[in-house]
Amino acid sequence: MPDDSATDLEFEQATSGLPLVDVILVTFPLLGKKIAAKLIQGYSKSHDHKEQNLDMNIQWLLLGTTSPFTRVPSNRHTPMDPTKVPERQEAEKELIEKSMGRIKGSERVDVARAIIDGVVMQNAQPGSRWIISDPECYDMLGIFVKHMDEQQLSILRTVLKNPEMRKYVNSDKLEELIVGKDAHLKRRVDPDEFWDTFGLEVANKFNY
Repeated sequence: MPDDSATDLEFEQATSGLPLVDVILVTFPLLGKKIAAKLIQGYSKSHDHKEQNLDMNIQWLLLGTTSPFTRVPSNRHTPMDPTKVPERQEAEKELIEKSMGRIKGSERVDVARAIIDGVVMQNAQPGSRWIISDPECYDMLGIFVKHMDEQQLSILRTVLKNPEMRKYVNSDKLEELIVGKDAHLKRRVDPDEFWDTFGLEVANKFNY
């Protein structure tokens, strides 16, 4: 993938080997508005001899990042923090303004299946943004406690005694930690609208 200093011709050459398709899923980060625009234009021009106005018929999907959603919880309508990965936000905004899709994905769930069965097969509104993640909130500390061996638990006990840990855990004693559903954790991101809108369920839930 050329960087944003590359010429339009270089982007055409870089995308010319890609197949002619209806949906393009970009799985790598795009940094900046300029590179996003050049990617779209380069693909369109390199395939222009096969179909006129190709870029108007293609559905572009970009796997974004949820890091700009700093409010807890955040859904797809929550304002994003402009100071978080600003170059990626610029690129994503470029796709949104061109009426193309964006997906905030999480590796905990089968994102590929969700994209195909929901966004692609059900013709999601162009230019929309979706958050795809497991609706359930997992307590990583609870998972660690359950699966650690005695040596690892001994290290955890030492860490818990650090006064700084009071910001993150509810006890300085391992035996008194409240974990799992009893800890009443809040989800950082709220993906419920995606699953409800497309009538889908998470196929591969994490079981600990």
